[in-house]
Amino acid sequence: MQEHEYFEDAFKVYERGVKIFKYPHVKDIWVTYLSKFVKRYGKNKLERARELFENAVESVCTIYLLIDFQNLQFLHKFYMMFLI
Repeated sequence: MQEHEYFEDAFKVYERGVKIFKYPHVKDIWVTYLSKFVKRYGKNKLERARELFENAVESVCTIYLLIDFQNLQFLHKFYMMFLI
């Protein structure tokens, strides 16, 4: 979908994925979703980006802290881009 510039449709698929799957599968979905969203919109959709990052942190933050701290730092780096 993204190759044909149907970005919003692709993002809807990611939304469904993060609602359906649980850890550990949802971790990769969130990282891909957030990366592609930031790459596509940059700082143009800050409020939506903040909501996405908050949802990601709420759904997997504890697991990241206990199991995969490196990926939490990756998410934090992107999140901090929007706070500045």
